[in-house]
Amino acid sequence: MEKDACANCPHRKECKAKLQKKSAVVNVSANKVERAKTTRRMSVEEYAEYQKARNAVEGIPSVLRRKYGVDGMPLFGLQRTKLLFGFKIGAINFKKLVKYTRDKCAHLTEQCAPRKQCAQM
Repeated sequence: MEKDACANCPHRKECKAKLQKKSAVVNVSANKVERAKTTRRMSVEEYAEYQKARNAVEGIPSVLRRKYGVDGMPLFGLQRTKLLFGFKIGAINFKKLVKYTRDKCAHLTEQCAPRKQCAQM
């Protein structure tokens, strides 16, 4: 587009167009276009659910990279890598199981504890 049209635009800061000598250029990837098409078809509630699912799916690789150092495993060989990676996934699952059982037991003991009204009688 023309450089003058971009310079006078009220949305200049959000657009992030790159100004060249004679024109302004906005690069839009195919992924951005597909994402925009997908979100346009969804309602607000559907999009909120989509975001929650996407965050949950992307959370596991992030934890593996940050906490368990999967990117820097000093191993050679497919079998050893699979084995160590499997142990790391098992550690994540075990921690989730421990947290679930701890929360479940706390909830059950809270329900089973005598209430103050009953204890006073």
